[in-house]
Amino acid sequence: MSFISTAYAMGAPAGGAAGGEASLLGGLMPFILIFAVFYFLLIRPQQKKTKQHREMLAALKKGDAVITAGGLYGRIVETRDDVVVLDLGNSTVTIARGYISGVPSSGQNVPASAGSSKKDKKDAKAKPAKATAVVEEPEVVEAAEVAQEEAPEAAPVVVAESGDNAAKENDPAVK
Repeated sequence: MSFISTAYAMGAPAGGAAGGEASLLGGLMPFILIFAVFYFLLIRPQQKKTKQHREMLAALKKGDAVITAGGLYGRIVETRDDVVVLDLGNSTVTIARGYISGVPSSGQNVPASAGSSKKDKKDAKAKPAKATAVVEEPEVVEAAEVAQEEAPEAAPVVVAESGDNAAKENDPAVK
């Protein structure tokens, strides 16, 4: 007797076969809604942004100001298939076209192109840039200060090389 009551309890729902399809659709509905939300909030906007970037890269021409993915501002000097030559002001750089991230807004400063004017070239030749780099190690600086205190009338000690041997060679207190 227990078997018959169990069989009736496990029987088909009151709606028949249609009830099983409704429960399947109800179980998949949250997944369908999640996919729709992801599509409209994430996938579709990214596709639009990619399309705009592709159109911007295709429209680049000589003289356009651009920003690279690394944050360098420059002007296009030459364009080839997938390669762009940029003038960064003091140097030129060859980069892949895909690494151009955008066009700067009107308020951002972009260097003038290399052939902009003769006056700019004269100024660049008249005032060469000086670059100096000094690496100071704490032990070398302390030794130089001690040497200066011991012999104040002597010329100041200048250490231009790095490393322990270089410091010993240039330090009068060690000799």
